[in-house]
Formats: sequence, C-alpha cells, structure tokens
Amino acid sequence: MTPGLRRILVALGVLFFALVSAFGELDRLVTQAGMGLRFSIADVTSPATFAHLDQWFRTATTDAQAWRAQPFIAIYIVLDVVFIAVYSALAWLMIDHTSRDDATRVPPRVALGALVLADVAEDALLYIAGGYIQTYDGLYNVDGVPRRWAEAQAVASLTKWIILILFMFLVLRKKGLLASMGRKLLRAMSALFVQRVSLCFVIVLAVLSILPLHPILEQVPDIQRSWLDDGKAREAALAAAVLAILSVVFWFIGQATSERSVGERTSMMGINSAYGDVLASECL
Repeated sequence: MTPGLRRILVALGVLFFALVSAFGELDRLVTQAGMGLRFSIADVTSPATFAHLDQWFRTATTDAQAWRAQPFIAIYIVLDVVFIAVYSALAWLMIDHTSRDDATRVPPRVALGALVLADVAEDALLYIAGGYIQTYDGLYNVDGVPRRWAEAQAVASLTKWIILILFMFLVLRKKGLLASMGRKLLRAMSALFVQRVSLCFVIVLAVLSILPLHPILEQVPDIQRSWLDDGKAREAALAAAVLAILSVVFWFIGQATSERSVGERTSMMGINSAYGDVLASECL
C-alpha cells in the first residue's frame, strides 16, 4: 500500500466516524424539536425498522406544539449522501484489496451498487414521509403520515441492511482473508500499545467531547455555551488553558514512554541500533 493511498484511507476513516457522530447529534435534535416526543431517525432506519413503525403515527397525533421534522430529515439526507460516498469509496478499495482478479470483484461490486441504490431510496422515502409529520397543537389536527409511505421507507431500510450483510459475506468469504485481517489487527494493537499513554488521553478527550452519554456528558456542550452566553470568559479561558497544559504534559509523557518501549523491544529482539532507529521512527 502506497503512502498516498494510506493517507486517503485515514482521511476517509476519520470522515466516516465523524459522520456517524453527526448522525447521533442530529437524532437528538429531532427529538428535542418534537418537544420531547419520541421520534428517532436512527430507529426508523435501523434493522428493526418495522418494530419502530409506530413512531411515525404516534408523533403525528400527539397533543403538543406543532413541529415539522422535514428540515432535520433534509439535513440528515445531505449528511447521508456524503456518508454514502465515503463508505462506497472505502468499500471499493476493500474489494480491490481483497480480490486479485476481475471475476471475483464483480459480485461484491454489484452488491455495493445495490446497497447504494437502497440507501438512496431510503433517503427519498424518509424525506417524503417526514413531510407529513405534524402534531396537534390545540387549534387544528392533521392526518399524519400515510401508512404507505412509512411502510415503504421501512421496506427500503430493511432491504439496505439485508444487502449490507450480503456484501460483507461476499467480501469476507475469500480464503485466508480473516486470518490476514487478524494479523493486521494484532500489528495495529501492538503499535497502539507503544502509544498507550497518549492513546488514553485521546480516548478520554474523545469521550468527553463527542459521545453524548446520558445524563452528564450530554450537558457538557450546554455548559460550554452558557459560559459565552453569560459572559463567563474567565471560565472558558481557564478550561482551554487546562486542556492545553494537559495536552502538552501527556505528549511529553507519551513520547518518553513510547521511546522507552521501542528501546526495550529492540534490545530484547537483538536488533542493531540502525534498524532500531528505523523501527522507532515508524512506531513514533
């Protein structure tokens, strides 16, 4: 694998997980816009989509302030189009990497195309059904989402997940592929162990910054916004300074730990100093 291709894979991987996080945040906004009513895009597009079919109708007949989910669903669809492009690129590279001849590449590529079509159909039906969502506000009522659109969207979602399972089967059925992936995973874990101190800091920071865990961590963004809304610039500056100091401290500690770990490995393996320097530069 060339360095350029490796950088592309890393960028696509980062974008993939960033979009997954964005979907979670957007799903929370949909729930909040519904005045606490339970409507989740993640639920109605999940493998258990038919189990959550009643969300379309319960939301459309609840006595609460009128709202429309369509703007949020439109944002979701825009993000999902980018998500489709990202996972299609990753899947295409995976097919090329795991299949050495054109004949074995055809079935997974056909499955990937069907997966993209099912995902696009799901987005279109989601937008159509979402346009009917409106709650009763005490002045008027609406019929809500027609069952045919809700069921069509559920069929598209379920089809998407079935095709995804078929695609993974076609890609992973190659002999020796799982063993090769296991070896690469072990090498990656070994490299992460070398960087374990820095990794711990990154994981803790990611959990606090990204995961909206109930009931405490989901309040962190609201607290941070309140600092600016209430003119508490000192608290915001103090938090930023502490974070910057901790980042520098953990970087130095992590770097020292990594260098010591690489040095111990090279000495135990009897590697000469020149090759040891190369190994250290790769791990660090």
